[in-house]
Amino acid sequence: MRTARILSVIAVMAALAIPATLFAQPVVSNVSYLQRPDGAGSTEIEVIYDLVSPNGPATVSLLYSTDGGSNFSAATTTTGAVGAGISPASGLTIDWAVATDLPGQQISGTFVLRVLAEDGVAIPLNITSTLAEGSVTDTAAQTFTFTFGEGVTDFDDSDITVTGGTKGTFTPVSPTVYTLDVTGTGGTVTASVGAAAATAASGTGNGNAAATPYSNFYQDTWTISLPGSVPMELIRIPAGTFTMGSPVGELSRGSDETEHQVTISQDFYLGKTEVTQAQWLAIYAVFPTGGQSHGTGAGSETRAVHRVSHNDIMDASTGYMKLLNDHITATMQGPAVVTLPTESQWEYACRAGTTARFNFGNGFGADELCSAEAERTNNMWYCGNNSPNGTKLVGQKPANAWGLRDMHGNVWEWCSDRYGAYPGTVTDPTGPVSGSARVFRGGSWDGIAQGCRSARRFSNVPTARDVNVGFRVLAVR
Repeated sequence: MRTARILSVIAVMAALAIPATLFAQPVVSNVSYLQRPDGAGSTEIEVIYDLVSPNGPATVSLLYSTDGGSNFSAATTTTGAVGAGISPASGLTIDWAVATDLPGQQISGTFVLRVLAEDGVAIPLNITSTLAEGSVTDTAAQTFTFTFGEGVTDFDDSDITVTGGTKGTFTPVSPTVYTLDVTGTGGTVTASVGAAAATAASGTGNGNAAATPYSNFYQDTWTISLPGSVPMELIRIPAGTFTMGSPVGELSRGSDETEHQVTISQDFYLGKTEVTQAQWLAIYAVFPTGGQSHGTGAGSETRAVHRVSHNDIMDASTGYMKLLNDHITATMQGPAVVTLPTESQWEYACRAGTTARFNFGNGFGADELCSAEAERTNNMWYCGNNSPNGTKLVGQKPANAWGLRDMHGNVWEWCSDRYGAYPGTVTDPTGPVSGSARVFRGGSWDGIAQGCRSARRFSNVPTARDVNVGFRVLAVR
């Protein structure tokens, strides 16, 4: 005859259960056992338990302790619902053919059984920071928070890799939450944690998944003082790799937007806004032939300059960039080289880590033309909100994640590249070596919504001057 005992370990296991809101992990409950009091037979102990495993079959282990739970060993000679591939169910049983099960031996007042289950799914880990992207200056302090999907052990600051900053105080807030203070050393600060850096506190041996590294790019700016004390602010854009172009199926996708991976190998500085009328006149004193057709004079100084050709900007002898470089050198504001961005640098900076149609979202509306859809009208100047007609004062719409404004709409922006088909995976592409047309990007105040997408490409001959085309400055320091 068998008698049933409910193990005291049940209360311990309940305390270790992690709320489903954190991580859907296997849960063992209602553990009990039946014992043959005479030690006879091939099954001396039968363990009964319930298993809930949201991610599918689990690996179940039977552990025992003879010192009240201070130390556990794996039970051997077990059969039944133990080992790998155990499906969730109630009333599962493990048969344990233990040889020394008589009262006063293994089965005593200090004997404890534990049933553990793990599904092989690594514990999720999320890294966040107290500082918003691009919101602070170099060397500012921040606190990174590491949140695990369930309670873990064996996690400390040696498991955290920090680049661009110095580690400070490490604090275990709870079994699931840990913090680390970091002081930046300049540029991009990144915190990362590799796989299996921590172990599940439940004792399953399950480790954490590698966390997606968290990078906080400090908004490092450089302001060029132009003649007449006119400022031109540029923002440092960190080096990195991104997917350029648009995925097949993106609404309004162009056939020339083939997705490909591009690596930008070094940081660069890009104008916070498009070049303004005041910034143009500070270098050139006069507008190009044809002038500005949308507002000049008092109140228009911060309108985006337009009706400027690629040649007006890049001519080796008289172009805006040549004169601007000369000014920087003469006033000892270098070393720096200013030019137009390549097409890949432009899209990389525009996206700022995003993958949607625009850097602010997908902007779906009634049509892809001039419908006044809220997300679009709030974030860019295009034909859906261009009243009064014409170019706009720069910087009125929200910045992207890297602090750049007007990357969508207002005026198209010349790039340095010739227009052509995209290559495959590349590093620092500069466009085709031949061809007449030059690329411009970003859409404009009188352009349709689809033309303002991050991946949209357009081109014209380098002598063309248009009412809706301007540019912004790139610098390498």
